[in-house]
Amino acid sequence: TSTQSAPQVATDGQPRSGGIFKATTTADPFDFDMTRSGSTGVNGNIIKEAWVSLLRFKSGPDIGYNDVVIEPLLAEQWEVSSDAKTFTFRLRKGVRFADLPPANGREITSADVNWSYEYTSRTGGFSKLPTSRYAFFFEGLEIIQTPDPYTVVVKFKESFAPFLSYAASSDNGIYARE
Repeated sequence: TSTQSAPQVATDGQPRSGGIFKATTTADPFDFDMTRSGSTGVNGNIIKEAWVSLLRFKSGPDIGYNDVVIEPLLAEQWEVSSDAKTFTFRLRKGVRFADLPPANGREITSADVNWSYEYTSRTGGFSKLPTSRYAFFFEGLEIIQTPDPYTVVVKFKESFAPFLSYAASSDNGIYARE
């Protein structure tokens, strides 16, 4: 059994943090780093319950089987430039990490998104780490900017239309920078 404090999403669609997630599995996750190549299905199925992404794929009876609908999660709004090189996300205010170390219930900010995206893309201070299994989410990344605590701007060298879907992937979580 694995227990992890996790951000939660309430029935109103708003992210919440805190709570306990319990799951039974036949194998133990060997680490809590989903970016590491070779991570097992066990890691993904258990560990990704410990974070949420900027966006998510909507599901439910009103969504057709072949429809892909992206909706807000940590980001309440987003914009994509007409050339699909720049993606701007406006974060929800007041969403907090679980009231446990190391984040101790502090608010999620653009600095956390920047840290998470640089870690996952292996850019910035993480460029010497082994390639992330999700590096393709950020192929052609030019820069991540955080003009204020609630805005994240992700720029690519060339058009990169898939990034909106990658920002909604449950494999592209936002972690506490601590």
